[in-house]
Amino acid sequence: MKSIISIAAAAALVAGVVATGAPPQRAEAASPPIQTTTSGAPATIPALANWTAGDGGFEFEATTSVVAAAAQSKVASQLATDLTNALESDVTVETSGASNGDVQLNLDASTKAQLGEEGYRVVVGDTISITAATEAGLFYGGQSVTQWAVQAGLTKSVPAGSATDVPAYSVRGAGVCACIIQISEEKFEETIKEMAYYKMNELWLEIKVESESLPLATFWSYYTHEQAQRLSKFAADHHVRIVAEVNSPGHMEPWIAPYPELQLVNKDGVRQSSQLDITKPEALTTVTTLADEYFEHFDTDYWHMGADEYLLGSGQLTDFPQFLETAQANWGPTAKEIDVFIDFINQVNGARQEQGQDPADLERRPEALQHRRTRQGHHRRVLDARGPDPDSDPHPRKRHGQRRRTPLLHPQRRVGFRRRPLERELDAE
Repeated sequence: MKSIISIAAAAALVAGVVATGAPPQRAEAASPPIQTTTSGAPATIPALANWTAGDGGFEFEATTSVVAAAAQSKVASQLATDLTNALESDVTVETSGASNGDVQLNLDASTKAQLGEEGYRVVVGDTISITAATEAGLFYGGQSVTQWAVQAGLTKSVPAGSATDVPAYSVRGAGVCACIIQISEEKFEETIKEMAYYKMNELWLEIKVESESLPLATFWSYYTHEQAQRLSKFAADHHVRIVAEVNSPGHMEPWIAPYPELQLVNKDGVRQSSQLDITKPEALTTVTTLADEYFEHFDTDYWHMGADEYLLGSGQLTDFPQFLETAQANWGPTAKEIDVFIDFINQVNGARQEQGQDPADLERRPEALQHRRTRQGHHRRVLDARGPDPDSDPHPRKRHGQRRRTPLLHPQRRVGFRRRPLERELDAE
């Protein structure tokens, strides 16, 4: 896992860096410097893209302290713990009096326009000074200092200089599937710590938590409500957001194996234990209720419904006559089987948005199937060319006694269905 995250962090995270101001001057350090980039910046992952060099360098010492106001004691204590582990020397927290070899944290809300939510300014000289508009910025600045401490120990120096380090990407994440295997809490915590070390801020988890609505699904492997809450808090303490997934409507065997009435049945009467029968009204209730439970147990504003590989290993849509029957009953004789799948995704998405909850954004998480925002903030959708756009109807109503069709979203290609040539995408860029 470590090598994967290390590579992902190095390749996918790019920090936009602008150097401003002159760093403090210091006599040439006697200790050899840590590894630097071609610009002379001390090496970090992600790298500081620009760097204004100074003279001399900073040396960690056996007496190194983290200096911060009492209001920033939490982030200061986290950094002190990280530096203690890196230096194998006790690093304490002080509230004033930074001296040579100390790391100072400064929270300055007036820098918000320049630094944003996660950026920070670092100045390296006799001391290391980190300034940010938020605690997240201080935390990420502290991770750069921790990386330097790992390289320097008490025997090498960090080159003097300064930089303003603002992440180029708002989402920097990793994914773990714990849907049918048991991953220990300790391993999750180790992964979150490593993500934070590389300034990654989102952990996608396909994970099963014990369910009140599907109690028979509480069989190995699963996580308790208390475990989910502990994991959520630990992640938040390390500025990592959890996006928990209940993969649906395919890959649902961990949930519906003991509920045959929810399983899709093919034309030969064979049940598909991993496929939810989305032609049944209770399918929507099943997924949205699970989502409600996850929002309760994970402190997050995002969720993930999967929606990949429906019918994988179970045949084709035509092997399930109920799809065509449902489509034509709802939308007329020209409707196709795929319309049922697309409508189900839209209904799940709509149900969550009615409660003010956001699905994981398709722009940054291709596995999800839901709204994709354009630059203007509008929702991109697919219009069925076989009939008028329902959204354009000034008098929305059922047509010919049928259920009104929802705006169709384009299913991603990995679902295994071809995009119909009669569909065209609105607001195409």
